[in-house]
Amino acid sequence: MEPQYYSPKQNHTRELKAISFMFIIVLIGTIGYITIEDYSFINAVYMSILTISTVGYGEIEPLSDYGRLFTSIYILVSISVMAYAVTVLSEKILRNALLQNMETRRIKRKISKMKNHIIIVGIGKTGRQAMLKLQQRKKEIVIIEKNIQKTELLPNLKGITVIIGDATIDEVLIKANIKEAKHLITTSSNDADNLFTVLSAKQLNPKLNIVSRSSSESTNAKLKIAGASRVIMSDKVGGEHMAALIAHPDVVEFVENLSFDESGNSGLVELSVESLPKGNIGKSIREINIRKMTGCNLIGYKTKGGEYIINPSADMTVHKGGKMIVLGNKEQVGKLNNICV
Repeated sequence: MEPQYYSPKQNHTRELKAISFMFIIVLIGTIGYITIEDYSFINAVYMSILTISTVGYGEIEPLSDYGRLFTSIYILVSISVMAYAVTVLSEKILRNALLQNMETRRIKRKISKMKNHIIIVGIGKTGRQAMLKLQQRKKEIVIIEKNIQKTELLPNLKGITVIIGDATIDEVLIKANIKEAKHLITTSSNDADNLFTVLSAKQLNPKLNIVSRSSSESTNAKLKIAGASRVIMSDKVGGEHMAALIAHPDVVEFVENLSFDESGNSGLVELSVESLPKGNIGKSIREINIRKMTGCNLIGYKTKGGEYIINPSADMTVHKGGKMIVLGNKEQVGKLNNICV
């Protein structure tokens, strides 16, 4: 099935007003014929609709003089109301077709210009939380979701592009500009869907960083073989998190506030060695002296081989492919971003 692009629903006030007028004019005719001609309810409704539609079937029963006068006025009023309603509804249909075409082209252009964006597959509870957290960091996000009803219920869709389609199909991933994306998060509760999505995505973009949800231990290895960089078991993570809140509540709360501080006053930042000013690759942490330049503290280092070093020594040298974990407040992180390439 051809993937569709979704944007939030627009206001339908005029259309609802037009439909309400149509209903009211039928109601007025029904009440009028019941009151003036003593018609039954069914006959009154039937006569009202015949009069409005001007099909010329004739009167159900001979009308009195007052009935003819009412009918004459009723025809004049109903023609105006029906003309307004038909105009509004026809305009809506044509405008929707035109706007949908324009919106689709706008979204396609927007996605085609994206680079290093994040694709979230599935917008259930897990996907929604990932979206909200990444929104706080002002990340460019494309959502892929099979069920349009889920996207219609989502708040805070401003600035987020939504594609209605099946992410296990290459065409849908291509529509999301998978080849230029940097990260993919797949959150389906169906492990098979996650596995196929990871396989397709990794084939289209081998450099893609993929975080996948898994509901069973047996699927973890398969997802990693397929190309997932990280595999998360929601139940396991939730259990570990709850245990940590009992064992070290203040530590957990402190780290959570640093990781995704909504106020933006502080945070943990991941910094690649290559993004440092030129000439710093191969230097020691003391020589680079990030704290002196920005006020940020270097609290961790990840080597190219994936080894994590906590609180690295000032004499340790940094190399290409390594990543530095830096802690600082909003002002310090701002300085750090300014000096990075």
